[in-house]
Amino acid sequence: MLSHYIHPRPFSIFSFRCLTSAWIFLFLGIWLCRCGSGQSTAARIKIDVSRISTGAIDQRIYGHFIEHLGSAIYGGVWDPDTDRLNPQVRDEIKALNPPLMRWPGGCFSDTYHWEDGIGPRDLRPTRPNLYWGKFGAEYGPDDSNHFGTDEFLSFAEAISATPYINVNFGSGTKEEAANWVEYVNGATTTPGGARRGQNGRVEPYGVKLWGIGNEIFGAWEIGHQDAAPYADRFLEFAQAMKAVDPELELVAVGCLKNYLTCPAGWNPTVVSRAGAEIDYLSLHIYLPEVIFTIAPKGRDDYYSIVASPREIEADIQTFFQEIQDAHGEDRIRIALDEWNLWWRYGQLLHSDFTLRDALFSAGVFNVLQRNSPPVAIANYAQIVNVLGLINTGPECHFLSPLYFVFQLYANYSEPFRVPVQVESETFSSRALASIKAQVNVPYLDVSATTNAQKNRLTVFVTNRHDFSPLRTRLEIQGVKPEGQVTLYELNASSFEATNTFAEPEAVKLRDLPPVKSGSTLVYTFPAHSLTALLFTTRPD
Repeated sequence: MLSHYIHPRPFSIFSFRCLTSAWIFLFLGIWLCRCGSGQSTAARIKIDVSRISTGAIDQRIYGHFIEHLGSAIYGGVWDPDTDRLNPQVRDEIKALNPPLMRWPGGCFSDTYHWEDGIGPRDLRPTRPNLYWGKFGAEYGPDDSNHFGTDEFLSFAEAISATPYINVNFGSGTKEEAANWVEYVNGATTTPGGARRGQNGRVEPYGVKLWGIGNEIFGAWEIGHQDAAPYADRFLEFAQAMKAVDPELELVAVGCLKNYLTCPAGWNPTVVSRAGAEIDYLSLHIYLPEVIFTIAPKGRDDYYSIVASPREIEADIQTFFQEIQDAHGEDRIRIALDEWNLWWRYGQLLHSDFTLRDALFSAGVFNVLQRNSPPVAIANYAQIVNVLGLINTGPECHFLSPLYFVFQLYANYSEPFRVPVQVESETFSSRALASIKAQVNVPYLDVSATTNAQKNRLTVFVTNRHDFSPLRTRLEIQGVKPEGQVTLYELNASSFEATNTFAEPEAVKLRDLPPVKSGSTLVYTFPAHSLTALLFTTRPD
């Protein structure tokens, strides 16, 4: 049952204080949409399970990211009053089935010296936040270092996520990075492993995924360098770190041609000079990419944002082609280790995402599923407070509409992509800051996945129409659906609906009454909605 995933915590005073009567939803209207409407537009989805992708979707594409920025750490995952993980936030994150967690940054990582954050907490130094502090104390509060290496890795274990650590390239040294690897992965017979053992952890953590630098191409980054010197110094770091643990997988800094000030030729230079030690090249995408100048609202901006994953897909394919052209072999994968919507600095304190933005994130996941395995890693930036899926307060917290998209895709996606053909009416969208105009965008956005045995099939359908339900014929080939279809739906009364401390359930995920399965299914998808259909299947 969906309730197992949506509300893992018991009812408590903590949750009661956040509940209000304002969440009452127009359930009758949604029910009428599901059953059909004279206003519905005919559409068709063809799914051929006999032609599944040869490469599995890398489950790390549903990953996350936390940085020492705002209250993402202290006041987010870490409760400074009790000096431990916030159990409510921990449980909300665990319910997302997170495959991957990146830390400590981000821009912060190129200022972070890991030895400040180990040993007895009362003896750790408080340091100024050298990067984010320049934007003010709210954005870059002083760091007590109480959340350090052991706390992060214990957090990753508590939520069953694979850890991904970014070393300090900008103000650090290769020796510092290698010593960090030894502290995390070394046996207790090594100096680093012995220190870890003295700090209470005898067993090595075994962290294999490490990033070397963050956005070093940008003048805003501490340690900014051109591509050639970055690549050469990357090799020095890689060799020092792998001398400690040869099994490391390394992420190098890449950038997108139209992202901020990405220098021309950065990716080919980095890959051609350092490709032998690169396992993944990082890519960061934030849309609409312009801060302080826009506040998306209304129908036109809605369509610009929900159409923009098509632009992300084109950028990913261009980026991967650059890698292949420079390296000459199909080995280096993409780490989309920061992605999100971002249009004002205040979102770094608390997110204000709407249902519109949740539908955008569903579109991104459809793109990632279509483009994995070339995309091996993706990290949503970030999970708590800072552009977050979860917003915390002194007495309660609420979940962003995007939270439920992650819940659906991470918990119900299967490992193999299934080809999908979609026939529906289309729309055009206008440019919005860095988001390009789009034409002939289908109202329906669809992704389908199955398992190796082909006895489960999950279909994600987003109806991007702003007011019209779409009566749709689903045709499934290659397997025989049987029994009933389990249905989950994310929707609200308006695409501009959002969750707040006062109204925490204006946008919520619902498990709907199941419908009879079959090779052909006629279903009406409500306007501005995401629907997950879970089929049980057998060979046709």
